Formats: sequence, C-alpha cells, structure tokens
Amino acid sequence: MSQARFLPYDAVTDWLRKIAETMRVTAPVREGNSVVFRDFDPEEPLVLGHQSAASPKSVVFPQLEYLFRYKTDRTADENGVRQITLEPIYPDEDVFVFGANPCGARGLTTLDPVFINDEYVDPYYKARRERSIIASIVCTLPGDACFCHWVGGNPNDPVGSDLVLTPIEGGYLVRAHSEKGEKLAAGLDKADAREEQAAQQVEDAVLATLDPPPDLTDCPDVMENVFDDMELWEQVSDKCIYCGACTYYCPTCYCFNITDEASGIAGERIRSWDSCMFPTYTREASGHNPRPTKAHRFRNRILHKFSYYPKLYNRVFSCTGCGRCIRMCPTTVDIRDAVLRVKEAATKDESAKEVSDG
Repeated sequence: MSQARFLPYDAVTDWLRKIAETMRVTAPVREGNSVVFRDFDPEEPLVLGHQSAASPKSVVFPQLEYLFRYKTDRTADENGVRQITLEPIYPDEDVFVFGANPCGARGLTTLDPVFINDEYVDPYYKARRERSIIASIVCTLPGDACFCHWVGGNPNDPVGSDLVLTPIEGGYLVRAHSEKGEKLAAGLDKADAREEQAAQQVEDAVLATLDPPPDLTDCPDVMENVFDDMELWEQVSDKCIYCGACTYYCPTCYCFNITDEASGIAGERIRSWDSCMFPTYTREASGHNPRPTKAHRFRNRILHKFSYYPKLYNRVFSCTGCGRCIRMCPTTVDIRDAVLRVKEAATKDESAKEVSDG
C-alpha cells in the first residue's frame, strides 16, 4: 500500500470538481429526509459520514438497464429466417463514487463472483465494474441497525473500496487500496506521521464501541437442517408483507428480470431489478410456484444469504450488515433476529442428529 495522503475538509469540493472534469462523480446529498447519491454539484452541500438510503450498488448494477437494441429485417430468407441486428449498449463513462460507507462498498464484492466467474461473464456488469472507482469513509457512528462486524466487515473495512478516507482533525487521511485509487489520490499531499496516528486512533476508537458479535461461522453448514420446518419459517416471517423493500435497498441482492420493449420490427431489451420476495418471482409458465407463500420466500432470502451463497463463494456471507433492510422495513422485520432464531433451531437439530447417530 502506498503512503497515505491528506485531504483537507475545505479542499474536498475543489478536488471533486477537478475529478469531475474527466469522469462522472456521484456523492451523497440530502434529499428530503434521506441521504442519497446524486451527480456531484459543487453548489450542493455533501452529506458525508452518514449512511445513504441506498448503497452504491446501482452504479454497477442499475435498477433499470438497457442491454441492447435490436432490429429485424422485414423480409425472411428462403428458410423463413429473418436477419436480426443487435447493438449492445455498454456504459460510456467512468464513475467515481465518493462518500460510500464501507458496508456499501463491500457489497460490490459479493456481486462480482455472481456476474464475473469462470463459466460466465456478464459484459454489462463487467464494463461498469471496471469503469467505477469507489471511495468510502470510515464509519465513526454505526447505527442501531448496523451489524457489519457480525458478517466479516467492520467500520474501517477496505474491502471493495479503491480509497478509504478516515476523518481526522482538519480533513481526511486517504489510503489507496487499488491502483485506480492510488492514481486518483496522487495529486494530494502526503500525510505525515501525526495524521496517520490520528487516523489510527479514530479507527481503533470506533472498533472499541462494537459489542462482541455472535458466532455465525457454522450457519452455512447447519441452517439447511431446518429447511422443511415451515412452522419456524412462518414464525420468523410473520411480520413480513413481502413488499420487497429489504431486497431493493440491500447492497448484495441481485434478482432481476428481462423484458423486451418492441415497436414494430425494432426494440430494446431491458434488465430491471426484481425481488425473490415477490409472489410472482419464481412462478413458472405452468402456473406452479415452488415458493408459494411468504414463509417459503423468506426462507429462501435467509438461506441464500447465510447458507447457499457462502457455500458457493468461499464462505462469505451475502450480507454486509449495513442494516438497510431493518431500517427500511415498514413492519420492523429484523434480519438479525431471524438469523439467530434459525441458527438456534438448526443447531439444536444438528445436536439431535449427533445424539441419534450415537
């Protein structure tokens, strides 16, 4: 890692203004009662150090994305086949996300193996990921719903960030965690030993405020023990109204739908967010739905994040503990309570099996 840099608070706007000359810059601002990411405007005050309503997920996985335009010939060949012309629509700009929370930045790394792996590469996601640069700010005031340290993160977590900024007296200590981040920070003054020490004190102090997390390491191995216990799943999903808010605000959810908008012989193919909590998400063409009730869908959401995904991808949870699903839920469903109840029941089931097996 290169030497840390220092960015004075009163130089942030000018620094972003200079970066915005070569790429799109998005940063958190207040909109009504919410903090949201919007294109940088030097005249609009930034709201830094607070968790945004939504994570930066939409920068690499937009809520609605045009994948390609198509056009068919009016006449078919001798075999009755029409020629189809496709025009892919790839992103045409670099994007700098400034002021994310570490949990939001970490969420991007849980999307990566889904869209970019040995068997399949999503060219649209890959292009956006390669053209994005993420700068997160150390979270010094974790909220009541935050639990990043339960699932492998922490308020200083650099995973997913090209730059991590730690607030200290007079400005930010800036650490680069990628080549892209290093290039972007190269124009800033190098930090001195006093500033690096001050940043370390801030980071140590926020870690000291966290309660000891529960041990969730065995969740991937035991949770499926209670897959068929529908009474349990009905209990933990009792308050859910399957509105899908938890999935839309989640930095790691990636359910999507594909639709075509056609006009005559031409049209566009569109990818848009969907939700596994919606009743129609898994309904098949025959009308059969393997997840017919909210309990079935809630079970899938919990097991996906804490069992299926970790088993596929190096035992990393598909949850960053940002707490958005808790804060945004209109009926106060708390994923922490659900996970602990399921884990407890699954562990008892595992113990019973061991006794039975002698």
